[in-house]
Amino acid sequence: VTRQKTCTQSRSTARQTARIRQLRVKDESNTYEMDDLGRMIIPVKTIEESYAALFGPQAKPAHHTVGEPGTSIALEYDGDNGYYHVPISAIGGSSSSLYVPVLDTLKKKGDTLTARVGYVPAANIGIDEKGEEIPPTFNMATSIQNYTLKKNGSGWIITAIADEKK
Repeated sequence: VTRQKTCTQSRSTARQTARIRQLRVKDESNTYEMDDLGRMIIPVKTIEESYAALFGPQAKPAHHTVGEPGTSIALEYDGDNGYYHVPISAIGGSSSSLYVPVLDTLKKKGDTLTARVGYVPAANIGIDEKGEEIPPTFNMATSIQNYTLKKNGSGWIITAIADEKK
């Protein structure tokens, strides 16, 4: 595996993960079909439409499984049937994410925005004496990603996502 190929796969994985996170937030009220393991079944077409909205119409996803297949956090691609199996956690009947994003910085220079986002494991978020969730801080993040967005008409598209070593 060449360094170029590894870099390309890493960017593609980060983009797929971002897209699936977006779907989970955007479509939280929608009902997707569930598989026998309690994972949402999301059609590839849905991923592709949203991918174009995030990264521009010229960007095409390289469909593949994200994570280690067979684990509870893998986003498994089923090319034969044209969908992804996306795991969810059910708490009180609603879906929740395994990680909570925390914005560290947001910088604008011309038509470019850069955002540094940390991801805090939901299990690490505390509850205060009143039973309220204690808002996570960036310092609690176990992983960090840097997003680059470019102005595209009246909106923004993501042009790069990079994992940052913590």
